[in-house]
Amino acid sequence: MSKLDEDIQHGHYLIHPDGTVTDTRTGLMWKRCAEGQTWNGNTCVGEAIAVLWNEVMPNGQQKSWPAFAGYDDWRMPTIDELRTLAYCSSGKPRTWNDTKEEYFRCEGNYQRPTIDQVAFPNTDPEGVWSSSPVASVSSISWALSFDSGYAHWYVIFYSRKVRLVRAGRVQ
Repeated sequence: MSKLDEDIQHGHYLIHPDGTVTDTRTGLMWKRCAEGQTWNGNTCVGEAIAVLWNEVMPNGQQKSWPAFAGYDDWRMPTIDELRTLAYCSSGKPRTWNDTKEEYFRCEGNYQRPTIDQVAFPNTDPEGVWSSSPVASVSSISWALSFDSGYAHWYVIFYSRKVRLVRAGRVQ
């Protein structure tokens, strides 16, 4: 049996051969590729698609996503779940979990994109939507940029990428 047919432990990620990865700290399972990309058994190929927030969260409700890797409960992550993917190779701070700051951003000389590139290959550094709207303004939602690890809000009429998650919990 080849390594591509087995789960591989990489840091706090358990990488599965089906194009998913489980974060052992949170229990969350993520698709390794952003929507629009395809898992070819080795990496993510193609371009991630950018969509409006209302297209993926119509009327503020989770849209249904197609089954993938035998699971049919994929969903948009909350901003707190999405922040757990931010990784600063400079170690300043290393992850959002180190600080829990609302406006987390990598500092110093760090590698872009700010996500584990073994677990999530070919990730575009552009912003990724969360399912978390900004409570006080209905036309704004939280997103995360893998260019700097920066969690910020965007007007929902702008396009951003989508990375899906299922199950688990954020500690």
